[in-house]
Amino acid sequence: MSMELVKEHFGDRAISKKQSMAIRIKIFFKILLISIAITRVWAISLHYLFQDNKEILERIINDSFHHYQVGIVLIAITHLFRKIFKSETAFAVGLGIFLEEWPVFLNDLGLKTNYLYLSLIDFSLVYGFVVLLYILMFTKLQTASMKIGKILIASGLIAPIIFVTTFLIVANLTPGYDHFKQPVSDLGKNGAPYAEIMNAAGFGISGILISVLGLKIKAKFSGETLKFISMLLIIAGISWAGIGLFPNYQGRTSVYHIISTYLAGAGIIVAAILFSREKIVWPWLRKFSMLAGLFLLTRAITGPLFIEAKEYRGLIQEIYIVVFWLWIVCLNIFLIAKRRHYETH
Repeated sequence: MSMELVKEHFGDRAISKKQSMAIRIKIFFKILLISIAITRVWAISLHYLFQDNKEILERIINDSFHHYQVGIVLIAITHLFRKIFKSETAFAVGLGIFLEEWPVFLNDLGLKTNYLYLSLIDFSLVYGFVVLLYILMFTKLQTASMKIGKILIASGLIAPIIFVTTFLIVANLTPGYDHFKQPVSDLGKNGAPYAEIMNAAGFGISGILISVLGLKIKAKFSGETLKFISMLLIIAGISWAGIGLFPNYQGRTSVYHIISTYLAGAGIIVAAILFSREKIVWPWLRKFSMLAGLFLLTRAITGPLFIEAKEYRGLIQEIYIVVFWLWIVCLNIFLIAKRRHYETH
């Protein structure tokens, strides 16, 4: 990303370092998205070209060489020789190629994620990650547009709407699903009719939005405790997305599903309890945060007991999920109110 490209956007006008960096970031992400799109079109075209020749298609799928390896090589070379390569173009191309085939990369590590490739979950997580990275880079730069900022600051309000809407629709469409007896993750397990929708939108997108809320808190507040809370929310959001990434069924994937569930819960529990001790927080919200944290903690401690209570297992879990999302909504309302306060004073 040379200065010549930056000058093309501004002409002969004098530009600040922040303006220059903002343009470089935008160019980087344009190249990244184009690289993902071109690689994806190429991969899909191979499937269509050889769909009638299963032998060749199987050979391509099971071949030890994959294009994500080219992406890793490009990333490594541009990083090692970053003083020589002044432009980040090769890095953006390498990252795009790698992201396009991330399920195959994880599969080669033994996680059995090949089935996710070119799925709705794959698309959601790839572009969700790109959006998250874009927000992170502009949050550090603090030059993101006001319109984007206003939308992103409400991510904690948007996330539960997406989750609840997806959950209710998928639960209604899934034959035989019982709200009293079955856990929510049953809607996303292997073989469920609308598993991809539940995992991609219900868990994936809403999880990314929780992480975005964490990033906004990190950008707006300077206290050490609030910075730590923001990191907990980022981890909780990634873990919540992980619940959809690793559906709850037999095998190693089930272990990752459980780990993701506990990490998401632990992140919110600790964040809520710590938030209740912040003096800048409204008194009623401090009390609610402590109660919500302790209430969710009982779920983590007594989880095995609820597994045995099969008649009401689903209902009990849904009550805890309501508290989980209610705390995030209250946290987001507080963040919006504080932002308006700072803008008017």
